[in-house]
Amino acid sequence: MHTLTVNIQDSMLQEFLTFISKRKETIEITKDKNLELDAYFYERKIV
Repeated sequence: MHTLTVNIQDSMLQEFLTFISKRKETIEITKDKNLELDAYFYERKIV
């Protein structure tokens, strides 16, 4: 299994979630609580 970070434009979020929901047996989405606690996440993010 691989872990990826995916950036999705707001306008594409629902389409992406629909795509993923059809593949539940092979793709898992989890929310990384560490990113929520990282006050400097956006400052370090590669553009």
